[in-house]
Amino acid sequence: MKNIVFVLICFWVVNCAANIHDEISLAEAEAAKGNLKEATSMMKEVVDAHPESADAHAQYGSYLSQRAGQASMMQAGILTNKAFAQFNEALALEPRHVNALLNRGILGVSVPKFLNRLKQGIAGLENVQTNHGSDQRLYMVTSYYLGIGYQKAGNIEAARAAMKFVVTYGRDTQFYEQAKTVYDELSEEEEKTTEGSYELGMKSMEAGDLHAAVVHFRQAAKENPDNLQLYLLLAQTLGTLAEQGYDDSIQDDVTGRAGIANEVFEVLSHCVELAPEDEEIRFLRGSVAINLPFFVNSLETGIQDLTYLAENANSKEMRTKANYLKEQAILTRKVNELAEEGYQAETERDREELLPKFVETESPIQQTPPEGDYLEVNIRLGYRDQIEPQTAIWIEDNAGNYLKTLYISGFAAHVQDKQEHLPQWADKSKFKGVAAVTSASINCGKHTFYWDFTDNDGNILHEKELVICAEICHWPHVQYSKQELKVNLAEGNEFKLSSRDFLIPEIEAVVKRERR
Repeated sequence: MKNIVFVLICFWVVNCAANIHDEISLAEAEAAKGNLKEATSMMKEVVDAHPESADAHAQYGSYLSQRAGQASMMQAGILTNKAFAQFNEALALEPRHVNALLNRGILGVSVPKFLNRLKQGIAGLENVQTNHGSDQRLYMVTSYYLGIGYQKAGNIEAARAAMKFVVTYGRDTQFYEQAKTVYDELSEEEEKTTEGSYELGMKSMEAGDLHAAVVHFRQAAKENPDNLQLYLLLAQTLGTLAEQGYDDSIQDDVTGRAGIANEVFEVLSHCVELAPEDEEIRFLRGSVAINLPFFVNSLETGIQDLTYLAENANSKEMRTKANYLKEQAILTRKVNELAEEGYQAETERDREELLPKFVETESPIQQTPPEGDYLEVNIRLGYRDQIEPQTAIWIEDNAGNYLKTLYISGFAAHVQDKQEHLPQWADKSKFKGVAAVTSASINCGKHTFYWDFTDNDGNILHEKELVICAEICHWPHVQYSKQELKVNLAEGNEFKLSSRDFLIPEIEAVVKRERR
């Protein structure tokens, strides 16, 4: 998110009271001086004082969007959601508000696809272009961002047309260079698609290049929208690609796997549209939908599919399978609702009362204790969100020097220099020794790790005073915590931190010494 530059342009139709416009102008002047944070705070006060002003909501949303473009991924997620809320409020007050439609559209096509804002963003930009096309500047801006949006949506022909307009008539604009680069890339893609998409996809599959196979099968399906088998093949290939887990390619595209999840659901939904009476296809979508990440918003569709099959499927076997998965999905829904309740709790006491309601999950970490002396580290995670958190556990000496990582979640390990979820671990570890301790994401419950008092090079360390560090980041609620347990081996063998922190409520360390 940090590298996205939001070009937010104000085309004001001033219809608000003079004093509101004066206040907005003061915020604009502050933003022009580079004080975007102050300008945002000023606009919040204007919105609070004049909640009936669509102009105020739209301008506040613009500043929030610009700040999101400068923020870390964690903070950007919060700011982006707030910006959308302000644009939506402006449009609820004034449905044709140009500034709100334009900037919500720009934001919608600029944020990662998994946030599910793309269709809304494209629709908003098309609305502006249709109703305000006589404004040449507006038409140029909307053409560029529609090109970005169409490309993300896979509509290559429309994307090329939009970028061609910018390249042809916008040579003197800030969009020209990037538009030309995108236009050239899209032209190359169009040339490749003439070679036979299905055949190229099969060749890529045989060569083991699933990424290329997906590209070709996607194009083949687009060329044959009524071919059910092609769409099923595309869904299968996407599923196989997702099962491969994280690899170093995530450093180039941190949202790539999120895109796969969204596309799988879209493709399977198209399959259901093509064959609505096919129980196997309906079961396939239902069973996949209930296991996709929260941001796909597929859980309710999955429950509906499985409920229908549990009640109406022809075979008893299908009814039984569907009913079992439906009950599991309903439990998932309850967990999600509980997580939402917890994160909206206003006091620590409210959160503490919720903690016992969370069902602890079985730890995927099953390490074997090392031979000789070692330190057993037990960490309990308190809350369970709609998706497993990213977590890091590492050892420092008493002076804060990094010694060794005991555990790191897969996503956080592979994004490395783009790490923004666990900033302190990233800064301390410099990703040294990561491969050996990367594992599946841990969730609510108790997890055990072992340290044999060695560094990453196998050297035995003799420090007596140590610090066990645990850092965690939850999505989608963007909750973060870091807790530390100080250990002095000269003073004992058992150490415990009981914290009021609801994300990491407990860290325990026990020294295990070999009998001599």
